[in-house]
Amino acid sequence: MAIVSMPAGLNSRPLQDGYTFEPHDPLLRTDMEQGPARQRRVYENSPALIQPVWPWSFDEFEVFRAWYHKDLHDGQDWFWAKVFIGGREQLGLCRFKEAYQPSLVKVEWHVTAKVEVRNVEYMDDEARWFAGLYGPAVASAIAASLHRIVHEEAPQLLPA
Repeated sequence: MAIVSMPAGLNSRPLQDGYTFEPHDPLLRTDMEQGPARQRRVYENSPALIQPVWPWSFDEFEVFRAWYHKDLHDGQDWFWAKVFIGGREQLGLCRFKEAYQPSLVKVEWHVTAKVEVRNVEYMDDEARWFAGLYGPAVASAIAASLHRIVHEEAPQLLPA
């Protein structure tokens, strides 16, 4: 059976207030009778836990409820969705850890959920080295300048 995606018509961007991200602890720790405890990594790619708060209109909430019930079999199945981890948006393989919690705030529903996310992406080794060498702010400024030069300025200088 194919993995479904969150409906494209739903606002997938959660509110910043109340949004949490909890990395899963992939370590197994054994306390020793004498000496320091032993630790070893058990999982290479363990799921993270996020807690988004989605603000939805009444109609969007109805679409979500139907999708959750029918397509996800009341939250049992995995699904693809945009998630926000590490300050950027990425596509994550998600599953509800428990039932969602809706609350009516003024004229919209705020839907809170605990969601497991697999295949969380990390910065590649070259970018990590570059940001570690120059600092994240300087590396980001250099990357933005290079992007502007390569994708905006240089194509205008090339012959058609």
